[in-house]
Amino acid sequence: MRRNWWSRSNRAPRLLSSVTQECRWCLIPVIAWCRCACAIAFGRARARTSALLAALGASGLPNEEFLFAGFLPQRRGERRRALDRLRIEDRTIIIYEAPHRIAEAVADAREILGDRQACLAREVTKLHEEFRRGRLSEIAVSLEERPARGEITLLIALRNPRTEQLVESSQSLADRVEELMRQAKLDARKL
Repeated sequence: MRRNWWSRSNRAPRLLSSVTQECRWCLIPVIAWCRCACAIAFGRARARTSALLAALGASGLPNEEFLFAGFLPQRRGERRRALDRLRIEDRTIIIYEAPHRIAEAVADAREILGDRQACLAREVTKLHEEFRRGRLSEIAVSLEERPARGEITLLIALRNPRTEQLVESSQSLADRVEELMRQAKLDARKL
């Protein structure tokens, strides 16, 4: 009988010991596949959900299309530039953030993206799971009253064209094209 690659490898037991006897949905497909294959071979695989997917499903925000932006940069200027690039997104934006930076990130998101609907999900798939839903301004107030702790997933709804139409109607087409090119870091001279 032909043996599988993981049973021939002397690294498989060490790899399996690093796996916490569960096979989680992971955003790094190659590593996830390798760990899952190894866990399945030893009969220890259990399906678990990720915080990203669980938070998206429980947020109440549109989930047909979404963008996972990962962690925002730690420095304020870089974080604001990253949020500025997300301003034109027509999908729900999902961000992971550390508890000591979440209040600043929500304030920056509100200032740059506008006061959109959002959901702050804390400790998703764990014992002390909590969801704070509302506008970014309401979430900012709730963070001042009771700071968040633990693993945090921030979901920001897609932009509302009806409320932004009033702002964009006063902006000329040339200004809008220039803004989009600046966000995409395009140079008009090279076009």
